[in-house]
Amino acid sequence: MAETTQHIRINGMTCQSCVKNIENTVNKLTGVQSIKVSLEEKLGTVIFNSNDIHINDIVKRINDMGFEAELNQININDNLDLELGGISDENIPTAIERISSIDGVLNVIFPLKNDSSHVIISYDKNQTDPYRVYQKIQSIGYKVNPKLENISRAYLRVQGMHCNSCVMNITQTVEDLPGIHHIKVSFDDQSANILYDPNIIPLSTIIDEIQDLDFQVAIITPNEIDKSKDTTESSPVPILADYFKRMNSIGEIRH
Repeated sequence: MAETTQHIRINGMTCQSCVKNIENTVNKLTGVQSIKVSLEEKLGTVIFNSNDIHINDIVKRINDMGFEAELNQININDNLDLELGGISDENIPTAIERISSIDGVLNVIFPLKNDSSHVIISYDKNQTDPYRVYQKIQSIGYKVNPKLENISRAYLRVQGMHCNSCVMNITQTVEDLPGIHHIKVSFDDQSANILYDPNIIPLSTIIDEIQDLDFQVAIITPNEIDKSKDTTESSPVPILADYFKRMNSIGEIRH
């Protein structure tokens, strides 16, 4: 496929100004979708369209800026242990074939017999990253479900809603993201209450998705939460996990 992820080893950076300079310069190149540079790791991760630009041209541009850049050729593999929805036992072979076709995915295993939800995916970190794998999985029709023991709650102030269509737009957009367990959007309170797995999707990504819909979003701190609400709503994550565990034991929550 034309969309490619590569890692570039970059020496000679001394501060965050170097990082910003490289990111701003490379992002202006035709065909580059994004670049993230780490000063600590001396590494740049670039996503680009290989039909429009070659990785060697990107490396050369960084070298022309006075840094020492080279393509990082070291294979770094890692595993993702996921709970997926939308796969039946008889469709596991098809799911393996479809997920294996994702760029950077090396191997797909359903380790447990008669369990079509638990999957282990091996991927090449030089070619992709976990969140991009999650996005691709959902784009082919499967759901990346949160693990109940990891669920966190976020309260967001969402300004700019004018009617219930705004509520539905936000709700559907966030529900379609990987790692979302539940979202409730209130037009009256101009707020959103979200249960999500931060190991799958960071809160910043959820906020960005809502802001891309032309709403203004801010995190509501615990001190701002209405004192009259049930105490479980502002309790730490372990209490939420215990709640879901109890619900799961009586069959009201299913993977």
